Amino acid sequence: MLRHFSLLISFFFVLPIVAQDSSESSPSPQEFFLTDLAKAKQSASENSKLLLVLFFKENSPLCERVAASLKEGLAAIDKLVPLKFGETDDVQTRFKWLLNAAPSVLIVEPKSETVLARLEDVERMETAVEWVKDVLASEEKMNALKERLKAKDDDAEAIYGLGEIEQLRGLSDDAQTRFERVIKVDEENKQGFAVKAAAKLLFIYLEKKKQQDVTSTAEKIKKWDKENKSGFVDDADFAVAKSFQFLNRMPDVAARRWEEFLKNHPQSEFYPEALLNLGLVEFGRGEREKAKVHWQKAIELSAKESMVAKKARAFLKNMDIPLPSSAVGKEGSPEQKPQDLPKETSPDEPKEESKREIEKER
Repeated sequence: MLRHFSLLISFFFVLPIVAQDSSESSPSPQEFFLTDLAKAKQSASENSKLLLVLFFKENSPLCERVAASLKEGLAAIDKLVPLKFGETDDVQTRFKWLLNAAPSVLIVEPKSETVLARLEDVERMETAVEWVKDVLASEEKMNALKERLKAKDDDAEAIYGLGEIEQLRGLSDDAQTRFERVIKVDEENKQGFAVKAAAKLLFIYLEKKKQQDVTSTAEKIKKWDKENKSGFVDDADFAVAKSFQFLNRMPDVAARRWEEFLKNHPQSEFYPEALLNLGLVEFGRGEREKAKVHWQKAIELSAKESMVAKKARAFLKNMDIPLPSSAVGKEGSPEQKPQDLPKETSPDEPKEESKREIEKER
């Protein structure tokens, strides 16, 4: 049962790779990128520019598409020196920049070689150009907020603003430190920034697999909401349900949490994704018709090109994976034995089948 569920869940990871029509022609990025690290650093340093680094894997369709989109979208921007950095290039620099998965996009200060921003999320690679532009546009605001903190180091609004920019830049450790500082500075959410910071922390903790921190932060949000309606209770309930599904790996509890979420937060921006995740739980139980209904509704409530809609369409297309007889009871219904139920796959921990599938596509 687990193997068959993993085959379906693998589409969760490879979807951004297969979502585009591979027959579309892309502009050649060769004349846009430098490939010599020393020359790129020298050029950027001498001209007061930043390095735009694309960590690249040869013969990867996704890497090729990202390279082409960066060339097309950023060719007119004069603040960057583009560098294509391969898996076998300067190993020391690769470790210094923490380059693991290709493709990755980095913005680097050339003299100190400090990583100012990084994009590693495969699902966001289709919007890498917009991300680079947003990072560059955030520079002025970031400097202004830092000046505010020099004048007043407990300025909750400035700390929160810096945390948002660092989160945009993929610097999750720095963003976490900022948001945790906001909660200490804005004691009991008197200024209204603590609850906003807590909502941001929920998803940082989820990414880092800190289930206890997710739960405790959600409790704080609900406490503050009772005192002064914050509008972030759906964030809290969503994060807790997701932690039970992907961190604690408790599908029955997760299912109850998702059902409660859908009942209590019908207007939430997370509603379609909650349907998507509940569908995964139901599919893992062998309840394919229920999963199908949830995924169809998720598509109806999502923008056509949203990631939720793309995932739901991929799941529906490939939900005919046969279930082994060991997962079916005497009356044809799935057994509810824990050993027969598949463990939900965390977005950060794909199963071996998923990893092999991704590597094949790349």
